[in-house]
Amino acid sequence: MFKKILGVTLGAMLASTSFATPFGYKDFSDAPAPYGSAEHESGDWQRLGAAYKVDDGVSWSTDGGSTFGHGALTLGESVTFKVDLYSHNIGGHITDPVRVWLDWNADGLWAADEMIFSDKYKKAHNDSGYWLKGTPDDPTPAGANPWNSRNWMNGQAGEWVKLEYVFSMIVPQAAMVGDTWLRARATCDASLGGEDWQRTWSDWTWDAKEGDINLMGPTGWLHQGEVEDYKVTLTKKIVQVPESSGVLLLLTGLALLVFRKKRSTK
Repeated sequence: MFKKILGVTLGAMLASTSFATPFGYKDFSDAPAPYGSAEHESGDWQRLGAAYKVDDGVSWSTDGGSTFGHGALTLGESVTFKVDLYSHNIGGHITDPVRVWLDWNADGLWAADEMIFSDKYKKAHNDSGYWLKGTPDDPTPAGANPWNSRNWMNGQAGEWVKLEYVFSMIVPQAAMVGDTWLRARATCDASLGGEDWQRTWSDWTWDAKEGDINLMGPTGWLHQGEVEDYKVTLTKKIVQVPESSGVLLLLTGLALLVFRKKRSTK
């Protein structure tokens, strides 16, 4: 259904920056009923867009990517979506999945075939493939408990990585004209059945098992991440008959009427 034209494999990692993290904040969906709700317990490790509790992580363009916003979409036209994922590059899990759904038929739910994007960012890691506690990748500050070292920067100004995903698709001709809703979610694979564990006590080395991205649906509770909902207006293209063509049709109709009248007189 979608074509990804720019992603993490094409250099989607654009920048590293610092944010003050409000540790432990919760995020809730805001699409109206009958849409199902979504809830995230903590956005301390990944989120959509730069701001908390602000829908700023998804935008779209109908001019080939020159400008992005949240304008109306027309059935049959090409649209380019942009998803901004911010990932805190500290943690014991492996990936940060992100998914987007758009309710094309406006029936109040996001079906499996209405998922328009699915990808995951593999977090920075050391040569062993996993985080090491007390290393330059995951430093332990003086006096801190090494057990908590991989999370010590949360609640402070820490390093975040911004990833930008851009993909294009055609708005389905069969979509329902009117207002509908788009939902985007970001989380960590640990929220999807993944786990990490300490391999040895001597070097604080950690292993991890990646969670299943297929467990990430548009509704329900997830421990980490953020959810964003957007109202999307779908319109139908109006085909206007040129004025000159209208006059030609009128003259043709009149000529046909005169011709038929003459035939009936004969």
